[in-house]
Amino acid sequence: MNHVTCDNCHKENIPQNNSIKIDKRVYCEDCLKTTFPNEDELKNREVQYEQDPTICVSCGKDNGRRPWPKHVNLPMCTECKTSLKERIIPIWVKGFMYGIAALVIFSITWNWKYFESYQKINDAYAAVDSGQIKLASDLMMEASSLTPEIPDLEILGSYYLGLEYLNQDKSQLALDQFIKCRYKLPEEYGVDMLIDRASSGAAFDTKDYPLFLSLNKAWLNTHEEDPYAWASVASAYACLYAENKQDTSKEKSLEYLEKAKSFKSLDEGLLTYFNRIEYRLFSKEIITKEEYDKRYPEGWKNN
Repeated sequence: MNHVTCDNCHKENIPQNNSIKIDKRVYCEDCLKTTFPNEDELKNREVQYEQDPTICVSCGKDNGRRPWPKHVNLPMCTECKTSLKERIIPIWVKGFMYGIAALVIFSITWNWKYFESYQKINDAYAAVDSGQIKLASDLMMEASSLTPEIPDLEILGSYYLGLEYLNQDKSQLALDQFIKCRYKLPEEYGVDMLIDRASSGAAFDTKDYPLFLSLNKAWLNTHEEDPYAWASVASAYACLYAENKQDTSKEKSLEYLEKAKSFKSLDEGLLTYFNRIEYRLFSKEIITKEEYDKRYPEGWKNN
């Protein structure tokens, strides 16, 4: 377990997970409560929560001074990671894999295509674990071409390809892939949520800002504890302001943006998103994330 020292009371040996950074100063839980008794006092401050990499985020197992491997950017022990994969990998895929293993044992030559498919499925999940989503999609598609009688493999290939497109801000292409997966994957895969996010991005790409706003508001209705959902509505209002120059749209954007900023734990990606929204409100210009990153690699500053 990692320990830190509170910069306010100078108490030592505080578990890292029981601390928080505000404006680059470390606070223990007691000092946080006494120094910032109200959430409003955290507005416009840099708030960072740094997860202890030596503590499993799932079961709390302490790994001493050695960090656990990360799963979806969070430290997780081997047992919990295995348990999570057992819950997430569909039963029908596991059954297929076990069946292939049995076939290989009895007749490895005759069933060579099944063995190859089995290997590619294993490689695909290894690619997912290492964050290589495009490779995972390609491997699933290759497994599907070897064993077309197993249609679920093509569905998984489409799912991973959709994730890759979404990461690249290619929302319509992502939407096309996720629609292929609707009603065909377990709930844990979050296909409906991914369709909502891809639909929102596609509305932005086609400059349908009223639809962009409507979709993001619908998402916020079911994700009120997510600062990104509040920022997405702020982004939509900022687009409307850039287009119609009406102060009411700007006021609404700022209102939702302030709510997004009021959350305690904000990651670097969210802070960058806030900056893009502020730039849009200031410049009345709507540009893609790619263009924004080219112009302002260090972030936009209102001079």
